[in-house]
Parts: sequence; structure tokens; C-alpha cells
Amino acid sequence: MTSTEERFRNEIGRLDKRIDDLSLTKLRETNRILRRELDYILHSPHAGIFVDVGGDVTITDQSTFFIMTNSTVLIDGAENFDMPQDGRMRYIGTDNREGGRVGGREMITILGAKPRAEAAGELLVQIVGGQPGAWNLNERIEGFKEAVKGTNIKLCDVLYNEENPDTALQVAENAINARPNLRGFFCSNAFGGPGSALAIKGAVKRGKVKPGRIRVVAFDTTEDILNYIDEGVIDCTLAQQTRNMGRFSIEKLLEYAEQFKKQGKFVSPPEGKDVIDTGVSVVRREDVGKYRTKPAGK
Repeated sequence: MTSTEERFRNEIGRLDKRIDDLSLTKLRETNRILRRELDYILHSPHAGIFVDVGGDVTITDQSTFFIMTNSTVLIDGAENFDMPQDGRMRYIGTDNREGGRVGGREMITILGAKPRAEAAGELLVQIVGGQPGAWNLNERIEGFKEAVKGTNIKLCDVLYNEENPDTALQVAENAINARPNLRGFFCSNAFGGPGSALAIKGAVKRGKVKPGRIRVVAFDTTEDILNYIDEGVIDCTLAQQTRNMGRFSIEKLLEYAEQFKKQGKFVSPPEGKDVIDTGVSVVRREDVGKYRTKPAGK
């Protein structure tokens, strides 16, 4: 199931009914759209568009085309990227900085970190990013740093896995080999958790580290991450609320449609009220079953 399907699985039927009630027209649902088609929609008399830029939507000819008209609502409902520069009315998705803070607080608890002034020693933690400069991952990393600031957690320079599983394993192995006192990994993308888990398992097998010494806080709920949580190699992961992204996006599109029918125009929310954070949940071993899409080991 794609991320877009996940977001809308429980919402399409309700959307169709509300569309009928409002005498609106739904053009189509698609995961591939041509630029000329999008241009047509954006310049239609009244259009509401949910753009899932962080999921599986493919827009061919990806030049700058998000040109807003006075009668078009663009809802940016993605877990990864906000696009205020493109004139969107709302951003609905994960507040990535807050997600990083949640991860930092989990790491503090897992390692038993203390205020720096009260601690006898330092706890070395490696942060793993994806592509250098990725806005969403940088926000998570900054949030993590904010949360652990003032504790005896010492952060290493960020390593990047380039969104590649082989590189994710390699950078984690390098971190373990270079830092005998390493105590944890914070992984800001879906590749970091499995890469770190594999590296830790290999180091334990070789006798380089003791089981449980290096702890992992991951991001996202891929099946391999859930499997490693079940094994006890990853302590927890941060789950993004993808269904809420779809539900809230549809609700807001319909809210704007009703507004237009009554007022003949769209009214943008005030600054600071245009972002809806769908939040993250901490997934520990006891929670894994609720997030699986297929039985373990299948």
C-alpha cells in the first residue's frame, strides 16, 4: 500500500458523500499527473488540491508550476515538506522539529541521561541524517539537539546515509568502530534505523560491544524497523500519523469549499494558524503489532 492510499483509505467514501451534498465535482484520484493537467486545475474557476509531496505522487516535468489563483486552494499534506513559498493555504503534516524533540526525550529516558552538572560522565550519541541539506531531516535533528541540550548526552558530528541502505549500514559501522564509547544512535530517516541495527548486531556478534550497550531511536514504521524493535535491537521509533494527514486534508478542502459557496472567495488562515501538526507517536515493543501491515517475518 502506498503512503497516499494509507492516508485516504478511510476517507474517500466520506469525501464522496460531502462532495455530493455540496454539489461539487471530484475530478479524479491519481498518483501521476502531467504538468498541463495541473496547470488546468490550478486555473479552474474553483479548485481544491491535496498535494502529497512527501509520498508517492509523481508530477512529471517538475519545474516551478505551483501558481496560485484567487480561487484555488492548495493543501500541502505531507509528512516531510512544507511549501509556504508556493502559496499553499495549509500545511498538514508532521512538525519535524517537534518530532526530533520527542526522539530526544526518549533518548534521555533510555540512556538515563542527567543534567550535565550532576553527571559523572558523558553519553556519546551519533545522529544519522539522510541527504545533507534535507529540510525535514534537519528539522528533526535540530529538535533532537534542543531536547538533549543541558544533559550529559554528547553528540557526534552528523553522519549521512544518503537515503541508501548500504550506506546506512556503512556509516553506522564506521561510527561504532571509531567510537568505542558510543551509547546511542538517533536516526532521522527510515534508512538509519535498520542500518544502525544491522551494524550493532554485527558488532555484538564479533564481541566488539555488549548486547544492549548501544541504543537506537529510529524514525518511521517500516517493517524492518518494527522487526528490529521486536528483536530488541531498536528501542523505539517515531510514527508519523499518515491517516490524520489524509483525514485533516480532506476536512479542510471541504471546509474551504463550503466557505466559497457561502462567501464567493477563500479566506486564508492567519499567519501561525496555517499549519496543522499531525504529530508523532512513540512505538515501543508493546506497540509494534498495531503498526504492522503484515505478520512478522512474512
